[in-house]
Amino acid sequence: KYEISVIPVLSGEIQLGIMLNGVDILGSPMSVSVHPGDFFAETSVATGVGLKKSQAGKRASFNIVPKDAGGNKKGQEDALFNVTLILTERAHVPVGMEIYDANMTDEVAVTGT
Repeated sequence: KYEISVIPVLSGEIQLGIMLNGVDILGSPMSVSVHPGDFFAETSVATGVGLKKSQAGKRASFNIVPKDAGGNKKGQEDALFNVTLILTERAHVPVGMEIYDANMTDEVAVTGT
């Protein structure tokens, strides 16, 4: 009896083949469904115009792509995002002029897709 363990890094359907002396054992290869791991901030990303450019009084939008430690995309289920907005500078600009600082907003709306 041999105990073998594997750590798949990529999610998806994989074929797990087990051979003994160069011959597949009974049932090999077998189909294994590998699901993404836990959320991992260091591989998750945010993209979109709202991260670079916004205008006072108008909604700035961006997307968060949650991933696991292996970089596999996660679904939105059980996702909890903490978005922190920090006003870094208040320039004296004419009303309606576009502001090119991702931190210049007073409202956050989060929608799952």
